[in-house]
Amino acid sequence: MNLGINIFHQNDINKSFNSFLNTFLIFFDTYFPILHVTTKTQNNHWITTGVRKSCTHKKSLYICSKTSSSPKIKHIITSAI
Repeated sequence: MNLGINIFHQNDINKSFNSFLNTFLIFFDTYFPILHVTTKTQNNHWITTGVRKSCTHKKSLYICSKTSSSPKIKHIITSAI
């Protein structure tokens, strides 16, 4: 495997950088592969559907308060939580 040896023998800096980047990405993809992780949903039977809906609503309000830049909207949302 002749990876990266021609990096130092290039006169053009762009070719040298592209060669280095390609070599780096080959090793990076080899040693750090993308893993697909699945999470298990917890099925708590003691939580009612009303409580689940309230938690979902509270979570959406929280996300909205974090993404909004208006202080008036943030105040309204944080007072509702």
